[in-house]
Amino acid sequence: MNTILTEGISLVVSDDELSAFIQTDEDIEEFPDYDRMLGLLASQGIKFGIKKKLFEKRSNFLHNSNQSRKIIIAEGVNPKNGEDAQIVFHFEIERKSGIPRIDARGRANFKDLNYIVNVEEGTLLAEKKPLTRAKSGTNIFGKELRGIDGKDISLETGKNIKISSAGLKFYAACSGTPTYKNNKIDVLKKIRVNGNINYSVGNIDFVGEIEILGDVEQGFYVKAGKNITINGNAIGGSIEAGISLIVKNGIVATEKNVITVKKNIEARFVENSRIIVGKDLYAERWLLHNNINCGGKIIVGGESGEGLVLGGEYNAGISFAAGEIGTDVYVRTVVSVNYSKEYYKEDGLYIHYFELMKNVNNIEDLIKKNYNNIENIKRSERLNIIQKAELIEQFGEKIYDSKYKKKELEDELLEFKNFLLEKKYVLEPVIVAKRGVWPGVEIRINGTILKIRKKMEGVVFGFDQGKITVNKYEEKKHELHWFN
Repeated sequence: MNTILTEGISLVVSDDELSAFIQTDEDIEEFPDYDRMLGLLASQGIKFGIKKKLFEKRSNFLHNSNQSRKIIIAEGVNPKNGEDAQIVFHFEIERKSGIPRIDARGRANFKDLNYIVNVEEGTLLAEKKPLTRAKSGTNIFGKELRGIDGKDISLETGKNIKISSAGLKFYAACSGTPTYKNNKIDVLKKIRVNGNINYSVGNIDFVGEIEILGDVEQGFYVKAGKNITINGNAIGGSIEAGISLIVKNGIVATEKNVITVKKNIEARFVENSRIIVGKDLYAERWLLHNNINCGGKIIVGGESGEGLVLGGEYNAGISFAAGEIGTDVYVRTVVSVNYSKEYYKEDGLYIHYFELMKNVNNIEDLIKKNYNNIENIKRSERLNIIQKAELIEQFGEKIYDSKYKKKELEDELLEFKNFLLEKKYVLEPVIVAKRGVWPGVEIRINGTILKIRKKMEGVVFGFDQGKITVNKYEEKKHELHWFN
């Protein structure tokens, strides 16, 4: 729009009505003052954004030959659209697994394929930046110009997600691996591998639980903060489980690979493996040529008596039970039990049992001490006969009371021991060979060694007063050793 305001001055309005310009003729001698210009602009409807400072310099504007003859006289304000809400993720939602990790020297590790991302409880996984509202503008005619508000966006929460009170931050409610799918965020405590652990998957190190539908192949490792279940075999791989390990088939490792499990191991069989297990190890069929250190019980074969142990060294902290140890080919096999109270250290019943034992031992020591006191009195040369008689009577009464108390404690201990045995507690070191043990086998209990020179059928090795005892296996008496 182009309009003449007054003699020598014309008005130009932009198409978007956000700015107005005045253009003067070259021969104009007088520029209107502010009040007169306000009136002229008002006559055209212009009332917003008028530039008052222009009039403070109007003489310069008229007489400076270098001054442009067209100048903006009024300027509106553009509306400002709001910004859309955004979700900012703090983990890779489109993570590309299967790409080898590159080390500092630029070498690719084809066994480390970035398969799993771990997060700890409390890790910030995502945050929402809220939408912003539009800011209105005004054109030079005083008309409000509305902007467009930003668009909102939502993020669905699945399992194990904690949301901040403002609803803008999303945290892991547990340790695990974060996932994002179909606009939903989860933290998984358990992962499942649909196949083998090999070059297609790579090594796995996960804070939670792992289930592997196939095998763990030679040269790879699997580490879990909790349980590991392998539906196939563990073939020469290294395994570390924060709780327990279950292998549906067998474990066949090498001396180079170590399997470390905090609690229990269950497998169909174990061969050529180095294993450290905190609690119990149960093998359904056999143990062949292994080096196994177990904090609790080693059980091979169960009550059927079919379990075979042949070759290697086995050290258990509580008991060892198998169908047969060794064979007629006389393979060196070392079976050791070094009884450790650590196995039951968090068990209140077991702690009470050993407190009862301690009380019995203490009172036995007291009885011995008082008998010694009597002997010392008898030998004393400083006491006369009457004094000796009085003191001997006093210590005799103490011995009588102590023996009575000891009998009470022993009865209580025996009753409680039978109670624990019914609950399948193993209270003394024991090695059981239900079908027998062959020459070439070395039995060790609490540091004492017994080498087997001839085959022994159905035998139980115990420990009493520093010596290894040998007894016949009795089904009802020794069945508790088949329970893990």
